[in-house]
Amino acid sequence: MQLANELRRVRQSRGLTQLAVAAAAGTPLPYYIGIEKHGHLPTPGLRERIAGALGATEGDLWPDLPQAAEEGERAAAPHGG
Repeated sequence: MQLANELRRVRQSRGLTQLAVAAAAGTPLPYYIGIEKHGHLPTPGLRERIAGALGATEGDLWPDLPQAAEEGERAAAPHGG
């Protein structure tokens, strides 16, 4: 349930309700609750929208997924110039 705990922690730290995140991500509230409470894995597009609603990256929220982890690393890497 680590994923569920991380989603809840990030959401609460931002002062957001489950309804606000679900609405911003364009998903029904019961479906979002299933993701947050039970650790259901959403589709890649929905992961991206949830991360955006929480002001995070997919890699921050789903670090065990290869593609999501790469996204988090890109976001954390310093931009050279």
